[in-house]
Amino acid sequence: MNRYQFVDDHQRRHGVKRLCDILGLARSSFYYWRRTASARAARQTVEAGIAARIRKVHQDSDGTVGVRT
Repeated sequence: MNRYQFVDDHQRRHGVKRLCDILGLARSSFYYWRRTASARAARQTVEAGIAARIRKVHQDSDGTVGVRT
């Protein structure tokens, strides 16, 4: 869990301003993190698909693709 997620999880009880002050975060950074959550999730999905393709190519080549000779 990162600090922004912690603030998001506890903001109703303690408030964003107070949590950000305690954690040394700028409130604008927290709100930016929250606003860009969908873009991060989309990027992670794309990267997971690329990683799966790389693993498949490596597996199909009996582990020789990407190995220095």
